[in-house]
Amino acid sequence: MYRPSHFTNHLFKDDHLYISYEQKLTVVEKDGFTCVEGYEHVLHGWFIIDFIKAVDQYSNIDTTHIKRQINEKLAWYHENWDVHREAPEDMKVIFEDV
Repeated sequence: MYRPSHFTNHLFKDDHLYISYEQKLTVVEKDGFTCVEGYEHVLHGWFIIDFIKAVDQYSNIDTTHIKRQINEKLAWYHENWDVHREAPEDMKVIFEDV
């Protein structure tokens, strides 16, 4: 489950990719915050991109939905932040195959 952050000027730094091999991931409200339960690992930053590329290369898991969300986050980033560029302005997508 990919959870993008739209409250920062960083591209993926505050995003989360929750990974579970056994349990179904669930989103719950706790003390006024939205949390994810059932994950075994969580990745942040550009490691998310590396992990999705590895999943695509070494497994049969369909990552299309997550790759679309990542491309949407990149588009949002370019529309909303013009300083502190972590990605060049001409980089319009990260995943071409979605």
